[in-house]
Order: sequence, then C-alpha cells, then structure tokens
Amino acid sequence: MKSHAVIEKTAKFIASHGTQMEIILKTKQATNPMFNFLTFTDELHPYYKYLVTALKTNAYRPTEMASQDERTPRKCPYLSQISVHLT
Repeated sequence: MKSHAVIEKTAKFIASHGTQMEIILKTKQATNPMFNFLTFTDELHPYYKYLVTALKTNAYRPTEMASQDERTPRKCPYLSQISVHLT
C-alpha cells in the first residue's frame, strides 16, 4: 500500500507540473528505491504512467477520504498484473 501512495502522489505532482519535473525528480531520486517506478524497466512504471495520464484527463481523482475501491482507476490493464506488488 505504501508503494501505491508514493506512486499516486508522484503521479499527481507530475500531472500538474509537467514531464520536465519528472526528469528532475528521476535524477534527484536515482538512488532512492522508493522511486524505482520512474525507470522504464521497473514493473510498476506502466502503472505510474497510467495514473499520470488518468489524472491529466480527469479519469482518476484521488481523494483522501475515499475507500481503496473508489480510488482504484477503472479499466487499468496493469492493475491485475501488479496488484501483488502494491501490498
């Protein structure tokens, strides 16, 4: 669950500040394993990119008070593949 929170907050930040901030964040967090999802080869990278796109298009709106079922994006092709890694 902690991984999802980090990915979600990062996706929110990048969706609102742009991809140049993603490059800066990737550089600054290069040695931090919590941000491995920023690299193309990480198995959580497609999920992260999906969240960024979903946030930009308002297809996903995270809320602090929503339950996990309400916060999970619909029709995400990556969730079934990586759900084991998010717990």
